[in-house]
Amino acid sequence: MKLIALISLFLSCSCIMAQTTTGEIIFIDDFSANITVDDTNVTLTLIGDETRYVSVGFGVTSMTAGGDIVSYDATGFNDRQFSGIGITPSTDTQDWTVVSNEVTAGLRTLVVTRPLAGSDASDYTFDPGATSLDLVWAYGSTLNFANHGNNRGTTNVSLTLGDQGEIVTRAITLYPIPAENTLTLVLQNVALKNQTSVSIISSAGILVKKQPLTQELTHLDVSKLPQGMYFVKVESATGNLNSVFIKK
Repeated sequence: MKLIALISLFLSCSCIMAQTTTGEIIFIDDFSANITVDDTNVTLTLIGDETRYVSVGFGVTSMTAGGDIVSYDATGFNDRQFSGIGITPSTDTQDWTVVSNEVTAGLRTLVVTRPLAGSDASDYTFDPGATSLDLVWAYGSTLNFANHGNNRGTTNVSLTLGDQGEIVTRAITLYPIPAENTLTLVLQNVALKNQTSVSIISSAGILVKKQPLTQELTHLDVSKLPQGMYFVKVESATGNLNSVFIKK
């Protein structure tokens, strides 16, 4: 119970303003998404190579059984739930409606929508007033939910309002998950100044590593860390971002 409370406290985002869209989330070079929430529905836009499968899990930081996930591959768009780490998620009630599925110059843009609450107990319920959202993602040439390597990861997205009223997404992406020797950290729309740093904290709340950040893409050496779950905290002039990874 103490660990659950610690996770909840750590992952709560300190953003000032609630928004109804994530803006563009860049998972990896040619795979991005957008999530927009209104009072009744959520709309998910996925953009990626037309020859590859894509998947996104909501409100989770790993493939723990019972989490909500959607995927698109040769069989179409599927509503699923996680069955455990390394196990292909089972399909459940299809609550999503495909609004459009278009391919231009080899790039697929898929737009789907559903009510805020799905019909299955495992479905994530979206909140229009939420200020952050945990996501897991995977992207590959074949539908495979085992250890993918660098084409999967976890992202915690926080939302801020730009000077001209546009939505600007600040995000931290980690991969691979689990990590054995090197953990790659990618930042999006984070001001990198002298005080920007990344900390790795054990599940017991002990700071085990801290270093300054000077680039949006950083490789962290985690080879000497014991196996287990760790928190990652990025502190910057534009606010803090938090995520979680598993050391293999």
